Amino acid sequence: MIIPLIIIVIIYLIHLTNKKAKVKVDTTKHSIIRIAVLIVAILLIVLLLYIFEGRSGMLGAFYGSYYFFGAWLFYLLVETISFYILKQNKLAQSSLLLLLISAFIVGMGTFVFFNSLH
Repeated sequence: MIIPLIIIVIIYLIHLTNKKAKVKVDTTKHSIIRIAVLIVAILLIVLLLYIFEGRSGMLGAFYGSYYFFGAWLFYLLVETISFYILKQNKLAQSSLLLLLISAFIVGMGTFVFFNSLH
């Protein structure tokens, strides 16, 4: 049931990416918008769960933020591939840079977390 929904969302996101790729976009603005969406969404998830659940909702906020971050990374991957296919190399390179920085941050966070357990 959820797999067709995911496929429909991916196709819609690619369609939006293709439509926006035809217009000249500043890479700095492009990157700032992507980072702002990530920060605002995570802050909104944490704030809403804190308001409704109190301190006991923070684990749920962590999981919700983690799932949104994963979806955001997946969107960046799809967007990067779409931009390379459409020959929008500057936008593709900025999306790829965001993807690599995010992967580095997640990798370092995981490394620090697992080394603090021992």
